[in-house]
Amino acid sequence: MRPMSEEPASNPTETETKAENAIIEFKITLPQARAVALAGTFNGWDPSRTPLRKEGGGLWRVVLPISPGRYEYRYVVDGRWLDDPKAKESVPNPFGGRNAVLVVPEAPRPASTTTAVADWAGGYKP
Repeated sequence: MRPMSEEPASNPTETETKAENAIIEFKITLPQARAVALAGTFNGWDPSRTPLRKEGGGLWRVVLPISPGRYEYRYVVDGRWLDDPKAKESVPNPFGGRNAVLVVPEAPRPASTTTAVADWAGGYKP
């Protein structure tokens, strides 16, 4: 996947998902939600490309390989685009909301897969 400064990303190829990518877990607890997705610069702002899976206790979750870079994202819950109010960093968007910012740092060499969590609390947690 490409940082937001480049063209919109397509589905990652096998080459793009090698060890230089971080494995990022997005999760949110919304017990009343019927459908939750993630839209951002890493998937061309297309929520149909990144649905979250419902797990126990109202937890929704998805794990993605993302290459180093700076990305913006929002949750889409039952068709409504939602700000991440607990994001550590966000930027205004042209629709009156705020996009959460996810920064995936370069991995030290030799690179190995990094596990991180971007959850409703927002931000990047190594």
